[in-house]
Amino acid sequence: MRQWHMRSLVLLTLAASLLVAHRGANAEGRTVQGIDAIRLLCSRGQYSQAEQYAYQQLWRDMEQPQALYWLAVALSKQGKNDDAAVYDTYFLRVAENPKAQVADAQKRQVEAQLKRLNAEFERSKAQHEAVAAARRFDSPESVSDLWMTEAKADLFSFYDLHHWVVVGGIKDRPAHWNTGKMHRNGMRFLADYAGRKGVLFTPSVKRAEEAQGDLYHEHHIKRLGHPPYVIVRNPGRQQYLRIGALSDGQPVLLKVHVGEREAFSQAISRDQWEDVKIDLGEDGSRTEAVTLELTVPKGQHYSGGIFLDYVDFFVN
Repeated sequence: MRQWHMRSLVLLTLAASLLVAHRGANAEGRTVQGIDAIRLLCSRGQYSQAEQYAYQQLWRDMEQPQALYWLAVALSKQGKNDDAAVYDTYFLRVAENPKAQVADAQKRQVEAQLKRLNAEFERSKAQHEAVAAARRFDSPESVSDLWMTEAKADLFSFYDLHHWVVVGGIKDRPAHWNTGKMHRNGMRFLADYAGRKGVLFTPSVKRAEEAQGDLYHEHHIKRLGHPPYVIVRNPGRQQYLRIGALSDGQPVLLKVHVGEREAFSQAISRDQWEDVKIDLGEDGSRTEAVTLELTVPKGQHYSGGIFLDYVDFFVN
C-alpha cells in the first residue's frame, strides 16, 4: 500500500468523510441520498451542487454509471461541455460491464450526446492520424499532446489519481495533487510538471503474487483482472515507439507489450525524465496498438504513479 496512505491518519479521516453521501429531502419530504440526491439536485437546477456531490460519490469508486451520467448532465448544464464529454466517455466504458445493468436506451442517449460533444476531440484525433505515417521525432518538447487522443488507460478513482482538486484540494501534499483535470483516456492531465508541458498521470499496482495481504492492491487486481494497462494506438504502423516517463515517488516498473511479446521493461524513477526509444521491428508495421503495463517492482513495499509526457510512434 502507498506510504502516504498508510501513515497519514488525517488523510484517511478526510477521505472517509468524503464518502458520506449528501442527504436531502424531496417534494414529499422523503430523505434521499447518494445518486438519488444528485438526480434531485439536477431536477431542481442546482447543477453546481450536483457536480460537487457527484465528485464525492465517485471519490473512491469511478465505476458507478449513474453517478457518471448525472455528473455529465450537471457539467453540461453549466456549459462545461468538454468535462461532460469526459464523464460520458467513462459512463460508456463502465456500461460495457454487464454487471452495471445500464439500459440500452440510456447508452444510446449518451452516445448521441457524446457525438455532439466530441466534435473538436475527433478533429484533433484526425489531425494526429493524418501525419502518423511520416511523423519524425526531434525532441521531447516537440511531441504534440495529440498523442493522448490515441491512448486508453484502465479507469481509477479520483482518490487513486490524487485528483484532490475536485473535492476542494488538500494541504501539505505535492502541489500537483491540487491541479489538473481528467482526460477522456482515463488518466489525469496536468498542463505542466517537472519541466514538461502537457503530461498524464496514472497509478501502478502490485502484481498478483506480490499483492497478497495488501488490500489496496488486491482490490485493484481483482477489479481489473490484470495489472494496470495503458493501450496506445499506432495508426501509422510505425517501427519506433518513444516514451517520456517519470515516477511520482516510488519507482514504477514499465513494460511494453506488442501482442504477446514483451518489447521493453525498465524501472522508471523520480530522479529524472526517462526518454526511451523502442524498436518494434517488423511488428511495428502490423501492430495496431501497444500495451503499457504499470506495476510495482518486485520486493518494493510501496507503490507509486507514473507521469507520461509522450507515448507516440515515429519513423526514426
